[in-house]
Amino acid sequence: MKAPITTLTQHLWVFIAPFCWLIGLAITHELCSSQGALRAQLEALVSLTHPAPSAQLLGLAGMLIGALCVLGLMWITHQQNQPAQPRPLLKGSPTNSERGAAVLLLFGAVIIGSELDNVLNHMGGLKPQASSLGQEELMAWREALWSPWGWGYELIALPIAECFLFHHVVQRCVPIHNERLRVAFTALVMTTFSWRLSSAPLLVNLCSAWLFERVRAPLLSLGFYVDYQLIGWLIALGYGPQVEGFDLLSSAWQPWGFDLIGVCALLSGAWLLERTPTFSERQASIEWRALIQAELDAQRVAQSRDPQRRDEDPEAPPSDEEER
Repeated sequence: MKAPITTLTQHLWVFIAPFCWLIGLAITHELCSSQGALRAQLEALVSLTHPAPSAQLLGLAGMLIGALCVLGLMWITHQQNQPAQPRPLLKGSPTNSERGAAVLLLFGAVIIGSELDNVLNHMGGLKPQASSLGQEELMAWREALWSPWGWGYELIALPIAECFLFHHVVQRCVPIHNERLRVAFTALVMTTFSWRLSSAPLLVNLCSAWLFERVRAPLLSLGFYVDYQLIGWLIALGYGPQVEGFDLLSSAWQPWGFDLIGVCALLSGAWLLERTPTFSERQASIEWRALIQAELDAQRVAQSRDPQRRDEDPEAPPSDEEER
């Protein structure tokens, strides 16, 4: 299938892909939910191979069907609207300063984003609730998270899909030349199409988009998402730090010392990331070193082809006696 060559259709894939992601999430939720309209059909389909399918098996089947649907939609739209040449990625490995900045930004964004959610809830007049789920539903949910398909989806499938879609498709191909606008647009798209409309995901997505823009290292961004999902997974299972206002909802606010740790971590990560060279500066340095190395190699080749010239000693300046 031949793709159109106009600029508009080349960039249209960037905006269609998040909608396909949202459709896939909706299909997955509809199939996995106990109140979903398609739950009976899913049970009948799975019962062809398993007479008494478990909840974990139904959830895995729903996730796979939803993933196949979203991948099919994304493939069709990609064939119709292939993007322009994407921005390059880092070929080497990130530095220790960039790794440290990623860790600090993650912890700072999670802590400060949680407190911002508390502020918004206080402004909206919402009181903290111990849990919105019943005890049986909470135990069933935690059991599902402990299952192989639960942690596989939360810690492997979801980070890989989000990193590929929002960074490799949206951020690399979006027709926005200003870096700050590109980071803000990517963070907004990531938050909007992940069904987590709160301050913590928005701040985390903003930090991840900024990190990807500065470093362009796919493995570093993937590790950032895996760590973020791991934090949420542990908190959902009840293994959080047990801090009021953060993972214990009996208080409306977090302790000021905990907020201070988050502010210091966020500012330290931003300072470290700003001290590192940008991707353009690093690429220019790599190209310059490659050019110098190529010139040195060319000189060595020229000297090896003319050994007599290489062995000759350079002429010394004449002494006073020779001049006389």
